[in-house]
Amino acid sequence: MPDSARGSFIVSAAVCLSFAVGCGTPGNVIDRYFLKSPGPPKTSPADLGLVYEDVRFPSLNGYQLAGWFVPAAGGEPLATVLVHTGMQGNLDTYLPMVPWAASDFNVLIYSWQGFGASEGESDFSNFEPDTRAAVEYLLSRPGADRGIIQLGASLGAVPAMAAAANYPDQTIGLILYGGAFLEDIPSMWLATQITPLLWPIGRVGDHVWAAILPDFFDAHRYLDSIRVPILAVTAEDDETVPVPAQMALYGALPEPKQLYLTYGGHLHAVETDGELAGVVVEWAKAVVVGRPAQR
Repeated sequence: MPDSARGSFIVSAAVCLSFAVGCGTPGNVIDRYFLKSPGPPKTSPADLGLVYEDVRFPSLNGYQLAGWFVPAAGGEPLATVLVHTGMQGNLDTYLPMVPWAASDFNVLIYSWQGFGASEGESDFSNFEPDTRAAVEYLLSRPGADRGIIQLGASLGAVPAMAAAANYPDQTIGLILYGGAFLEDIPSMWLATQITPLLWPIGRVGDHVWAAILPDFFDAHRYLDSIRVPILAVTAEDDETVPVPAQMALYGALPEPKQLYLTYGGHLHAVETDGELAGVVVEWAKAVVVGRPAQR
């Protein structure tokens, strides 16, 4: 069982053990197991030959968030891509995504509280103020009037959906890479990665997981408010976020939407699929230039 694929199994096990041995509230157990950062990034966009700016801006609760702002290399940006990262790793993990857009778009990528060089503590309750702070910071910079494409990777897919729903006038597109309804992951992971016989046990984990996570992570609440074109990227061999869970989210997303199926494991395609970058960039350009019909 790959380390990166253990998450959904640990959800159910950790929560149950927390009650059994009194090691803390379920929410604390979830935070402890899942929100892990290896520390400040050891690389930067400069290692990819990109000009960039180290940025700091306050979350809504006052802690400073760290990120990178990469201006469009081609001059005037078509728009800005705001990258909402996942729940493990730091900016290094998501750095390969930056060159996708950097030739024609500004890119802002940031770390959640307690991740990388950001202040504060890792806690699921901080994702909402951090998401809003990132959008507000971006809107304070020159060029924001050209529009924002929200890009959410893994767990960051839900914050990206929230940003698109809460900032409809500023958001022009939404990219979801490896995203899913979070409450579906435990049961679908057990059923697809181990045996379908464990699906009923996983459903218990689904309900507990949904009850513990803040309402901010309920992706259903954003579906009716998203009014921009959507690109969903799913890896057929994703061992962390089950493909059925990703497809359930895709099926519920409003039109206009497009699905790109890639290969490899969770988020691996950013480095292994030579066509993925072109697909994302061409879609983003079409959003800006052609502006596919909105709802």
